[in-house]
Amino acid sequence: MVKAFSLLDIALLYSLRGQGTYLDLEGVLCGFQPPLLSALVGLLSLSEAGPSTYVLAEEVNGQPLRGFVQGRAGGTECDVLFIAPAMPASGGSPLAERVWRVLLEHLCVQQGEQGVQRIFVKVRNDGSAAAETLRQLGFGAYARRHIFRLSSVPSWESLPGESLLRPRRPEDDWGLQRLYSTVTPRPIQQAEGFDRQAEGPASTALYGFGREPARAWLSERGGEITAYFRLLPGRWGHWLKAMLHPDLRDEGIPLVRAALNLFSEMPPRPLYCGVREYEVGLKNALIEVGFQPYADELLMVKHTTARVEVPAFELAPELEKKAKRVPTVSESRPQARDS
Repeated sequence: MVKAFSLLDIALLYSLRGQGTYLDLEGVLCGFQPPLLSALVGLLSLSEAGPSTYVLAEEVNGQPLRGFVQGRAGGTECDVLFIAPAMPASGGSPLAERVWRVLLEHLCVQQGEQGVQRIFVKVRNDGSAAAETLRQLGFGAYARRHIFRLSSVPSWESLPGESLLRPRRPEDDWGLQRLYSTVTPRPIQQAEGFDRQAEGPASTALYGFGREPARAWLSERGGEITAYFRLLPGRWGHWLKAMLHPDLRDEGIPLVRAALNLFSEMPPRPLYCGVREYEVGLKNALIEVGFQPYADELLMVKHTTARVEVPAFELAPELEKKAKRVPTVSESRPQARDS
């Protein structure tokens, strides 16, 4: 039986603390709360800022099923942060797959009943059984993301950032929307929306990565925003969100350097940046200034409600080998019989 976390489950979470899979790479790299601490914060918090933790502990045919999952909601979205036990790196595990199915199905139903419409998960793109299990549960892949790492931020004194970039202002929202629409393919816009790409997951605003507030700068040309950089400071590392107009060629590299100059005043910690596979110009600029490949992820989403019968897999056909219709949460729940 799956139930919400309580103080009676502390021992179970503690025993599984080193056996799970982190599905929130930004948080892990930049300064996250361990799952048990997050569960306690979510339980004891008087606000809704804490994560939701669901625990499975039962016996099936003499076989113990133990595990837990954490998700953090923000608005109508929810991000799956952690699940235990972990899926084996090579080959499937019937026990782990069963635990994942039970826990994630419960999380989707619970979040859907609370008004969440989309549930996101980021899983390592390493060929493990995790992605396939998520597909079978109705999660559709909509993009691949490459994570790049810069061990230390260099400084180019001859290229001050102030000459190329200015701070973001509230009136820039429309221009940033246009930049996002230009950079991002339509299926991905439909899957996630502007706020998620430019600002980060809705849940990020609820817990942050550190004590420093996020900072944002942009570049304009002819009244059009051509570049955007947002730094989320963290305790262990910093996370950079960036967008470059696809028409930028040689200008992309000096803009990234200018942004790094502005970041040089931050505590000296590694800097990470996520780049979608279609953001070729940004990828090349990051490599040119010294970023190194760190990890690859598959971005997936499940809709808890659907107004039209369109399978989530069709969001990005090139990422899926085959597509079939997957019932939504509302459809999969038992229907009452007429008396």
